[in-house]
Amino acid sequence: MDTQIIKGKKLFDHPVSMDICKTCARICQDRIKDKMRTHYFTKENKKERRQKLWESAVRHLEKKLLENGYESLEKFSEDWRHADKWLGKKRIAELEQMRLEKEKERMEQPVQLSLFDMEAS
Repeated sequence: MDTQIIKGKKLFDHPVSMDICKTCARICQDRIKDKMRTHYFTKENKKERRQKLWESAVRHLEKKLLENGYESLEKFSEDWRHADKWLGKKRIAELEQMRLEKEKERMEQPVQLSLFDMEAS
C-alpha cells in the first residue's frame, strides 16, 4: 500500500511544508498506517457505543412501559416523545397488551393467608 498526501488529512499537530510531508510519507509509512487504522477503529467504536447506548435506552423505556403503561407517561415528556419516536404505535400497543396480561395474571393469583396473621388480629 502506497502512502499518499491528501489535503485535509492531518499527521502533524502543526503546519509543515510540502517537502516535509513528502519526506515523512516516504519514510514514516508505518506510523501513518497505524494512525489511520487507529482513527478508523475509533470511529467504528463510537458508532457501536452509540448503538449500544440507544438500545439500552430503548430497553429501559420498554421496561418502564411494561411496569406502568404508556398512559402513565406525562404528555410531551422526554419519555413520551422517545416512546413515540423510537417504538412507534404498534410496539407501544404490544407492550400495553403485555402489561395488561401480566396485571391480569397477578390479579388471578391466589392470595395465601397465614393462620398466624389471623390469630394476631
